[in-house]
Amino acid sequence: MFNDPKIIINSFGLLCDIVGILIIWKYGLPIDLALKGFSSLTQESDNILKEKYKKWSKVGLGLIIFGFALQLASNWLPNTGL
Repeated sequence: MFNDPKIIINSFGLLCDIVGILIIWKYGLPIDLALKGFSSLTQESDNILKEKYKKWSKVGLGLIIFGFALQLASNWLPNTGL
């Protein structure tokens, strides 16, 4: 069962999707963040926090797209007959 490349690629794609969704859940979608209400943040730390959120949200979105592409590609691989 686990020798079939279709299953391995599909499972890896699903794992990428799950990790990407968790990252998006924590950091949000890659949009401009309005960090109002954090009066203790300085301008420098505000920019650092915005960049961190932008970076990780793009990583999460990239993992989701990559995972879906792997799952889609696994549908077109030939059967190994196992």
